[in-house]
Amino acid sequence: AFCFSRGSERVERWMLEHARFGPMVRDWRERRAVPRRAKQLATLMMALGCTWSWWLLPVPWCWLPAALCVAVATWMWRLPDALPREVP
Repeated sequence: AFCFSRGSERVERWMLEHARFGPMVRDWRERRAVPRRAKQLATLMMALGCTWSWWLLPVPWCWLPAALCVAVATWMWRLPDALPREVP
């Protein structure tokens, strides 16, 4: 959304008015809030990615993705939760 807002007003407007993405982008811009479900999904995907990288990377490097994901997850979970929205 940040890149589109700098590059194309038309795409920014489309994103802000989008039924699925618009509320999340507006919540982020207004309150830096992230929906709890998005936090849960992001944490799950980071855990899966870290597990996968643990098996594929050599020993000195296999812990680096996990350390970075822990830092990102900690930052993300400290953000306020977006207010729940009713699905039409």
